[in-house]
Amino acid sequence: GRDYDTIRKTWSPEIFIRETEAEVAEARSQFVEDPRVWRASHLVGTPEQVTEKIGRYIELGCRGFVPWNADYPSTETLELFATKVMPNFR
Repeated sequence: GRDYDTIRKTWSPEIFIRETEAEVAEARSQFVEDPRVWRASHLVGTPEQVTEKIGRYIELGCRGFVPWNADYPSTETLELFATKVMPNFR
């Protein structure tokens, strides 16, 4: 009986970002068996691709993102997210 519009929609995907498509393709084989599924289901790609995907989720009503850093303990994904993705949503 809850009003649907009062529900805050969130998503908790893995996140993996690299500067170029070639770097994404090279690294993804280290993390998953089927890179197409991983990429389709999570925030995986270049900063521009991840920005676009987040934008689509926002259009669908998602208001909270709790990403899991797929390349931890490396900080490369987090640095790219902070400098090249987040500024697009301020």
